[in-house]
Amino acid sequence: MRNTPAPAPTRTPKNLRVVSVKGGEVAFTLGPEGCRLVSATPRGGYTAKVARNTGWIRVDLVKGEHGSGVWCISGEQRTDTWEY
Repeated sequence: MRNTPAPAPTRTPKNLRVVSVKGGEVAFTLGPEGCRLVSATPRGGYTAKVARNTGWIRVDLVKGEHGSGVWCISGEQRTDTWEY
């Protein structure tokens, strides 16, 4: 009996985007299937809030009434940020 190696898993190309903002850091992958949140790391005193809908993910890193917003928009394969 011969051992035959298992075929390597097929992977789709993904683009890792790490976005640094005043409130912390957010990482997404963008690929053919859209955006995927990898991590949200708030700075000290900030909290992370995540909202999702078809075609986008929004991460807010918030401290009091102020924060940093990071969007990943699947259809446009891009990220966007703002401070409030």
